[in-house]
Amino acid sequence: MKCPICRHQSMVTVNLEDGPKAYHCGACEGDWIMANDYEYWLASREVAEESAHPLTQFEIQDSPVPKLCPTCRQILFKYRVRQDIQFHLDHCRGCGGVWFDKDEWKVLRSVNLHDEFYKIFTRAWQEKLKQLDQRDNFAKLYRDRFGEDDYAELRKIKAWVEAHPHQQLILGYLTSEDPYRP
Repeated sequence: MKCPICRHQSMVTVNLEDGPKAYHCGACEGDWIMANDYEYWLASREVAEESAHPLTQFEIQDSPVPKLCPTCRQILFKYRVRQDIQFHLDHCRGCGGVWFDKDEWKVLRSVNLHDEFYKIFTRAWQEKLKQLDQRDNFAKLYRDRFGEDDYAELRKIKAWVEAHPHQQLILGYLTSEDPYRP
């Protein structure tokens, strides 16, 4: 089995730290997990472990090299993990295997995603990340335009209006050029 990064041919079988069987490349220290090995490991687990490492402990180098699946030789697709995680996971749509660059498995363990990382490859997960990014972009735009203090005050007012039983009346009052005219 060839490593998708360095094409090193002698990947060895290992068991990841509290994880499934994987094929490890000693040259780049990446790991290939086949879908059936992950499913077998997942089914044999009793309880998800707590976070073992702080997220900031790892320096991940997401490889820019296009990767081929070591099992079926299809192109691996990149998927974002979370907003606060800067690397991508590489997934084969053919056989379902996943490539982990050095320490990526450890990062997923540290945030307790190692036992459900297949959710990352769903359309719903990726769409949610896009929505969160859009929300963050708009928040930054508003902070830049209004300033931090005014933006915070606007958020308080918005929350108050949304929770008020006369929300529509308040909005009409605020948007009317002259709310005292019929």
